[in-house]
Amino acid sequence: MYDYLTTRYRKFSKMIVANPIMLVKDGKILDEAMLKARISREEFESYLRLSGTDDISDIKSSYLEINGQVSFIKKTKD
Repeated sequence: MYDYLTTRYRKFSKMIVANPIMLVKDGKILDEAMLKARISREEFESYLRLSGTDDISDIKSSYLEINGQVSFIKKTKD
């Protein structure tokens, strides 16, 4: 029923389905976004390590996705 309503009625979908929350921009953690996402620095650092990265400056951006997972986009090497 939920899936039907969100696909059928756009306004309902906008009220219920959250947008991804940007947590990191250009290697800098966005503290306000971390509070909004209710993710502690320790938890975020754990996600970072699990992604295979230990240096936040290597990250171009990071998002808390609508499915609850944290995604990372690494900076490209020139």
